[in-house]
Amino acid sequence: MAAIQAGLDKSNALVSVWSYNPTAGTYTSWQSSPPNYPSDLAVVAPGKGYWVQVNANAVLTLSGPVWSGSNILVPGWNLVGFAGLSQDAASSVTLDAVFRDRFGRIPQVWTFQSGATISGGQRFVGYDSTARPNTKDVKTIVPGQGYWVYCLDGVTLSPARCSRTWAPFSVISG
Repeated sequence: MAAIQAGLDKSNALVSVWSYNPTAGTYTSWQSSPPNYPSDLAVVAPGKGYWVQVNANAVLTLSGPVWSGSNILVPGWNLVGFAGLSQDAASSVTLDAVFRDRFGRIPQVWTFQSGATISGGQRFVGYDSTARPNTKDVKTIVPGQGYWVYCLDGVTLSPARCSRTWAPFSVISG
């Protein structure tokens, strides 16, 4: 977790980092203090989603080569991220562009919005075709943000490539 600690603009702000393995249905984590849970997460990888807990508002900047891989989703819940996309709102990628014709196989996509400046405060927002009425709060995919994606069967997603390096994103405590 040295890369995450080094990428934070505030020292000692990192509390924990969590990842989810959808194949095993298990979590791995890194804890800054004596852990209540195993501290067994050693690597942050592109294409994966992470829960990052901080004790103060902070900006996390990760850099590296543009990731041009695919996200392989298994049946059930998957925690994914889409690195290599532009951070600019003008260059945001629509949900339709990422998931294309797979909404019949991917009925739910959820993410967490945090921060006092967001309308509605901290909350989960999503796309859910199984809800009545349907929920369609998520319209774009944002780099540096994790998404819970529910998949009915195996799906491989290959988002459009971008020639930029990973962009910084904010981590808000909550």
